[in-house]
Amino acid sequence: MPEAIRFLGGLLPGGWDEVRARNRALALEGRRLLADALRVEMPCPAEMIGSMAAIALPASSRFPIPENTHAFGPNPLHDALFRDHRIEVPLPLDPAGKTRMVRVSAQIYNTRGDYERLAEALLALL
Repeated sequence: MPEAIRFLGGLLPGGWDEVRARNRALALEGRRLLADALRVEMPCPAEMIGSMAAIALPASSRFPIPENTHAFGPNPLHDALFRDHRIEVPLPLDPAGKTRMVRVSAQIYNTRGDYERLAEALLALL
């Protein structure tokens, strides 16, 4: 573990501070890109975001949320994203169980293109 932590912190000249800042900036950019593409509102201010962000997905008659389902129950949209686009991303329900969310995270290996590809796939499926 210590070697992995040292390695990751050494990938950018500014060390862990730069890694964290880069990841946060990318999470915010990915969140904005997805919200704009899907025409949804931001659920919280940017000050509350670290390197992960979630937004509500628009309702879809193609992928309705079944009654009495739980946050990580069967999810045909998740399955279609993986099957048709080879995208693996969490799609939990909001705490009330009424709205499907998409949760993205940013890490050193992610790029803006990852979020663009996700937005295109979601638009095609929804």
